[in-house]
Amino acid sequence: MFVIKSLLLQGLSRGFTIHSIQGFVSTIFLVEYPHKLLLLDSGCASDVARVKSFITERLKRPMADLRLVVVTHCHPDHQGGAHLYSKDHGIKIAAPSNINTWYDGILGVVQHRLDISLGYYVKACQRFGFLMALPLLPMLFMAAWLPYWSYYPRCLRFDHPLHDGQTLPGFDEWNVIAIPGHTSHMVSLYHKPSKTLYTSDLMVQPKPGGKFRMPLPVNFPSLMHTTLSWLQREVLVETLLLAHGGEQAVNAFPAVVSKLQGQLQNDTRSLLVSKIISLPTRETRRVNAELCGGRAWTHPR
Repeated sequence: MFVIKSLLLQGLSRGFTIHSIQGFVSTIFLVEYPHKLLLLDSGCASDVARVKSFITERLKRPMADLRLVVVTHCHPDHQGGAHLYSKDHGIKIAAPSNINTWYDGILGVVQHRLDISLGYYVKACQRFGFLMALPLLPMLFMAAWLPYWSYYPRCLRFDHPLHDGQTLPGFDEWNVIAIPGHTSHMVSLYHKPSKTLYTSDLMVQPKPGGKFRMPLPVNFPSLMHTTLSWLQREVLVETLLLAHGGEQAVNAFPAVVSKLQGQLQNDTRSLLVSKIISLPTRETRRVNAELCGGRAWTHPR
């Protein structure tokens, strides 16, 4: 069973529908045009079947209409199913150009399995609550090394490398925005005519109607601060598409960003958890060395 909600963006001459499909861990957004489809993140490997079922059974369209799957970053609920769309259906994949540096090296291998176990842990938290699920975490980490559980490859083969400021191949009204902080390479997608921003994991809303929160982990707080400041100044947003929170109409996006910046400065518990669940991989050491060396990151635009 899957939950589907559709949002018809009004007042657009091009007219498209955004369907939200509740995946194993995250909400997956499918953008429907009259003659093509666009998937904003692949979801987990187990989500591919439900997306396929929605396209072929609910929309009555062939999988060939899905022209592009975008992967915003390498975590299992965003990249986990991408290789299956490519392998089983020949669908083109677009991803940040440097996505495969994240799990590089020996500690990158361990971080990959840790992220798999954390994906299952998030699902356990959704069912049982944080405290009840906590004892399961060591078992989930051990299970992540089993062949059946390690269900998505560490490195992604993709067709279209994405860079900040470009448009999506075949979907020129969607712009790519670099939003590092959660990882070094994460991107968001912005549809300027409708002022719609797909945030990926820039922010989350754990409870319906609740507060917007920072993601876990925030690997690079200074990069996150720069990202939030740039978005607050430069991007007009009326609709947020949250991978963890669904579709949200917002009247004051700058105020939402200000609250996130406050959390970034004051929520020491979340930052501590971020350090615990993030290993000093080759990529994180490289980025931190640049930041500690005085090389301040500024947004490319």
